Amino acid sequence: MKKELAVIHNSLLESFYFNNEAKPARKDMNFKLMQEGMNHLFFVAQCTGDEEAMQSLASACDELHAGNIPEPLMCYGMEGATCSRSTNYY
Repeated sequence: MKKELAVIHNSLLESFYFNNEAKPARKDMNFKLMQEGMNHLFFVAQCTGDEEAMQSLASACDELHAGNIPEPLMCYGMEGATCSRSTNYY
């Protein structure tokens, strides 16, 4: 996955958690905003032809539509980084 798309993916998650802390009464709306943002990001990956991103983002969209929150993506290196799902945050 291109690093730029992974950064946006992680920013959507970060915004969701930040907004939930700032305005917990709007948790449902925050979740729907994250769903829509992830759907739009999927279409960006589709338009740019990033097959790896499309697969990862399709999985994230499926998780969101099932009511689950996807994991952040981990990126290794700076230029030309490859990004993938990981539960190891160290």
